[in-house]
Amino acid sequence: MCSSDLVACQEYEVNQGKDVLLGDQTSGEPDIEVTPAEIAFKQVQVGDPVAHVETVTVTNVGDGPLEIYSLALADTSAPFTLSAIGTVLVPPGQSTTFTVTYNPIQASSDETDVLVQSNDPDEEFSLVHIKGTGVAPQIRSEEHTSELQSPCNLVCRLLLEKK
Repeated sequence: MCSSDLVACQEYEVNQGKDVLLGDQTSGEPDIEVTPAEIAFKQVQVGDPVAHVETVTVTNVGDGPLEIYSLALADTSAPFTLSAIGTVLVPPGQSTTFTVTYNPIQASSDETDVLVQSNDPDEEFSLVHIKGTGVAPQIRSEEHTSELQSPCNLVCRLLLEKK
């Protein structure tokens, strides 16, 4: 039970100004690993109602708790969106995920980086390069060739062309 008058309490141990649950490995450092390092979306038709989504996994391969501070796109005008991350505190040996969605608004090549900011002491930012190509929708012409080539229409056109 904790008291507001105490600096530390039974469930917690004060460690360099941070409260850390007893039993956690507090002496180690976190080490972030983000996979995949690159996502290449296939060609996506502009206006396609189907979501084009890829999952990114963030793993703590270190021996201290990993804190995810933020997820952001380097180019916020790029037609990609990020979901919220599963958890912002990743224990050693554990993982969490987030998703990247590509929804092109024009026929063009798009690319940017996802920036994952954490408390990893030697890698404050981890990057995932993302790219995709938006393609224009195909417009199909519906010709009624059967009507144009019917015997009656051919005879009528031939008579009109002779006049």
